[in-house]
Amino acid sequence: MKLLTIAIPTYNRSKHLAACLEQIVKQLPGHEDDIDIIISDNCSTDDTPAVIAQYSVKTKVIRSIRNDSNIGADNNFIQCFELADSTFFMLLGDDDVLLDDGLNYLMEIIHKEHCSSIFLRAAVFFDDYKTEILKTDTSKTYTDYVCPQDFIKRVNIDATFISSNIINKSQLPKDINIRLFNGTNLVQLGWILPSMINAERCLYVERAILAGKAFNSGGFRFFDTFVVNLNKIIDYFRLNGMQEATYEFFMQKLLTDFYPHRIYTIRAKKESYEDQGESIFKVFHDIYRNNPLFWIFMVPAIFLPVGMVKIVNKHQKSVYKRYLKLVGSFK
Repeated sequence: MKLLTIAIPTYNRSKHLAACLEQIVKQLPGHEDDIDIIISDNCSTDDTPAVIAQYSVKTKVIRSIRNDSNIGADNNFIQCFELADSTFFMLLGDDDVLLDDGLNYLMEIIHKEHCSSIFLRAAVFFDDYKTEILKTDTSKTYTDYVCPQDFIKRVNIDATFISSNIINKSQLPKDINIRLFNGTNLVQLGWILPSMINAERCLYVERAILAGKAFNSGGFRFFDTFVVNLNKIIDYFRLNGMQEATYEFFMQKLLTDFYPHRIYTIRAKKESYEDQGESIFKVFHDIYRNNPLFWIFMVPAIFLPVGMVKIVNKHQKSVYKRYLKLVGSFK
């Protein structure tokens, strides 16, 4: 059994896939006996097959699968997971790249440390990672977590980012249902969160060895996925291993940081999604109307002029602190 499978689900993004594979293949020497690469092509109609063929002749560790039809992103992720027969499993987005020496550093960690879950902090790029990410701080190492709840709090919403989350398949619960969230566009949480919740030890890699392309994951319904579906998934884990304090912290980060920021970028036309024309207020109100964070952070982000949102955001946290103090005085 190999130590690590890097599985890359892909569809019609041959240019990004070529950059992704280039960074992996050039770092493979010395690791061929430990690494397996799986590419699952979801019936691409561009020159993805040619890109896969180009890199398959450069190394024997690439296994490629081409689906007869597009089976959807979630099923393609599941297929990658089921085909992986190594100890560690990494689902790498086809538009993300392992930075120079990143694979070497990752394999050093995997060889040295016995853990259940590894999170890779990612540097962000918009167009060309080679010019935007000139160097990373190699003095940074990784933080060791023996309390899985603390690790979940640290990772938080980034548990949804497939490329950053590496799991030890051998330590997953035997009764895990990886298809539990199929159809949510977040099927990966079916193995990522159980890996964290049941972990004996987790590592957060502080050094950026991965680069993630920003604003490149459209083509789905953002509010269905990250509001309706994510809320149901976190509620499920609230009843299945996630401590109440961790759940509350997760919700707080969503409502004070993640959601307001994404609404701002959508309204500022920096990114777009299929369901952005629908009533954003109604989606959030139906789920979070009883949470004061919704009214303090979300409503201004939805209704204020875009230019004012960031200005108001500077004062919202102090307003929330005053709210908590006021509520505490009545208890």
